[in-house]
Amino acid sequence: MDPRHRRNGLRLTIIGTWVATVAITVLEGFYIELNQVQFGGGTLAANDASFAAAHPMTGIFLMVVLSLALLLVDFYGHVFGWRELPMLTDDRKRLVFQAYTVEQFVFLIADEPPMECPRLDHFGLSVGSESELDDILERARAFKARDDRVDIIERKVEDHGMIAITSMYVRYLLPMMVEVQWWDHKWEREGVGS
Repeated sequence: MDPRHRRNGLRLTIIGTWVATVAITVLEGFYIELNQVQFGGGTLAANDASFAAAHPMTGIFLMVVLSLALLLVDFYGHVFGWRELPMLTDDRKRLVFQAYTVEQFVFLIADEPPMECPRLDHFGLSVGSESELDDILERARAFKARDDRVDIIERKVEDHGMIAITSMYVRYLLPMMVEVQWWDHKWEREGVGS
């Protein structure tokens, strides 16, 4: 396999979902077979009916959630450098990202119905330099080139005299956008107030 493809998030998601589907389907079948009495008196037809009822739930719900979690980890890890905190993640219920330090985190809860909000609802992060903001924007654009579900609001600058705020917004598969800001403290560069 070409080494460039080993870190392709979409490819890893497809492979991971396929492996999990096969493993879970086999385990479901063995569980039903080994617990025949519980699933209908031990007849082959009853076991088949139980498996037929359980299998769609695995395919429809579990695999969609697993795929979504893998895509989120890939995107937010690649673009922002966030890492999943496995000790806080509860499969199919909670996904927690460390946002740079362990004290900063994004906490996601799976719920029905899922959260909905207007497009511009967001939370913000600041970066230490304009180049950091530009790097995040470039990684988001690169990800958008292979997945058009990435929503980007391009960078803009709001100049308030002694301070200018450069910002951009990005969203992927979650209802809220992430705003990234860089605060240019002009007085520090110009020596005002010293």
